[in-house]
This record gives sequence, structure tokens and C-alpha cells, in this order.
Amino acid sequence: MTKSEVEKKRVLLVEDQEDAWEIVAFNLPEYKVIFARNVDEGLRLAQERYFDLYILDNWLPDGSGVGLCRLIREFDPHTPILFYSAAAYARDKQEAFRAGAQAYLVKPINFGEFKWTVAQLTAMAAKGESDLTIDDRKLPRLSNLHEGRLGKHYRRKGYGA
Repeated sequence: MTKSEVEKKRVLLVEDQEDAWEIVAFNLPEYKVIFARNVDEGLRLAQERYFDLYILDNWLPDGSGVGLCRLIREFDPHTPILFYSAAAYARDKQEAFRAGAQAYLVKPINFGEFKWTVAQLTAMAAKGESDLTIDDRKLPRLSNLHEGRLGKHYRRKGYGA
């Protein structure tokens, strides 16, 4: 194992569509992405290994991403959780945030925003700021990334709120 592989942040992607695995891995080359196909496999990996970020689909063959998020929060209240899902209703997002997620992106997404969100969540986790969420309605467009306006896109979050 090379030094750069040891230093890569670890991401667990729980997604049943293998083409999404390839897209995420391609767009996050600086991370070590581990894949799970369903709730059971995702929960087992989350319990057995350390991750810097969980990325969950909301529609999984054996349950919901929200249910998995709640199960993860029972033993890991701090690692950020990002939903990357086609479930686009406001209630889907609200349930995810109540379950403990920090961000929710609806497919199809802009991969510049996806990469930015992943970077922000892993940076927040490294600083111990797991009680922050990224409000997807206020995600910076790529033009805002260079204008120093990133701080306003966060809000404090209480689990179960």
C-alpha cells in the first residue's frame, strides 16, 4: 500500500446501482470509496470499519437510506452522512435530516457541487463540526466557490429536530 493510499479519506457509498459506483469513484479519485449494495451490507461495513463520510441512496432493495442513517447514528453520531438520491420530495429530505444527515443532493446532480459537498463534509468532520448541515437550496454554484461565500451555506443542526 502506498503512502497516498493510506492518507486517502474513506467513503462508504451505499447504492444498489453499479453504474453510480463507477461515477462516484471517477469523480472522487482523492478518496477511497468502498461500496455496499443494500442496507444490510452498508450497516455491516459501517460497524466493522472506520469511514470519514457515508453516502447513502434513499431507495435500497432491502430498506431505506433513512432507516440506515438512523441505524448508523446509533453507534456513530459524528461521521457526516450525505444523501445522493433520486428521492426528491421535501419530506424525503426532511426525514433524512431528522435521521442525522448533514446534506442531501438529488440525482441527477452537478458533480462540481457533489465534489464540493463531499470536501466540505469531510473537512467539517475533521474539525469536529458534525452538528452542521449543508442546505442544498443554498449550495454555492461553481462561480461562488471563488468568492469566499461558503460560510453562509451552513446551519446548525440538532439530531431529531
